[in-house]
Amino acid sequence: MQPQHSKLPNSSDPTHPRRYRVRMPLLFGFGALTCAATVVLVATAVYQHAWTAVTVLTLLFGGSGMALMLMAAPLEGDEDGLTVRRLHRHTRIAWSDIVAAQGDADRLLLRTRGSRESLLSYSYWRGEDRNGLYLLIREKFAAHGTEVAPRLRAFLRMDEDFLQPLPRDDDAT
Repeated sequence: MQPQHSKLPNSSDPTHPRRYRVRMPLLFGFGALTCAATVVLVATAVYQHAWTAVTVLTLLFGGSGMALMLMAAPLEGDEDGLTVRRLHRHTRIAWSDIVAAQGDADRLLLRTRGSRESLLSYSYWRGEDRNGLYLLIREKFAAHGTEVAPRLRAFLRMDEDFLQPLPRDDDAT
């Protein structure tokens, strides 16, 4: 079985749609490690009949570990929308359904007519598709008229034309 590459140079080619995937393996791994350590510590506390310690360890460390694992949801973006793959559910959001977006390099909040989805953003993403997904989000927000908050608009550089060459510093003199 041949590996599929998601980087495609021609975005207008309908036979090869763009598909980008990013993950957050460090956060997910740290959350899983925290949950595993919690199990060991809780087992030790149960053995010693320290019930207060069992409660505190479970709530504090177990809850923190699960929260990290839930926040570190892999994202997939393509021509039709975004897919958020959390541990307990997969959510598909069409670009045309997103009415507003806000956030910055660390977080991304997408609002649709019926719900909202809070995600970790670019600074947490890992994978070769990181920049491709960034550009796809930028492109699709502009194409679908999504209301983008000023901080996210500045981060996505939506008011800049990437097709125009930037002036060189020595040309200004």
